[in-house]
Amino acid sequence: MAKDKRQIEVLLIDDEDNFRSSFILDAKSHRILIKGYNNLESALECLEENKKIKFVILDAKCFVNENQKTGEEDVEFLMYAPRAIEKIQQQQNRLIPMCIYTGYSEYSRISIKDLVLKYLEKGLQPDKLFHFI
Repeated sequence: MAKDKRQIEVLLIDDEDNFRSSFILDAKSHRILIKGYNNLESALECLEENKKIKFVILDAKCFVNENQKTGEEDVEFLMYAPRAIEKIQQQQNRLIPMCIYTGYSEYSRISIKDLVLKYLEKGLQPDKLFHFI
């Protein structure tokens, strides 16, 4: 049986420019096309418009609005992001799985409104994340 050669489109929301750039390159070798954003506001616009996106990767602390700058990361990001993505799922009647990929281990057991998110440690588990997707 031949391997599936299709690519999957994924949305990455992470405020670190260097990380996003290297992760996007690394993911290509796994046939994963990443659309990266540094804030929730812009990422949600993309997710609403692009129905080809099949998965979302969330950093734990990130910008909520596009006009935020380094040092203004919102620790409440993970309270907003899954709920906003869930709302898009309901409005568009589509499944959008997501996970947390961060270096902040205190977010490893986060549960938001009956939603348990998979946690993977940033930098140490990229292959596990690619396989999970």
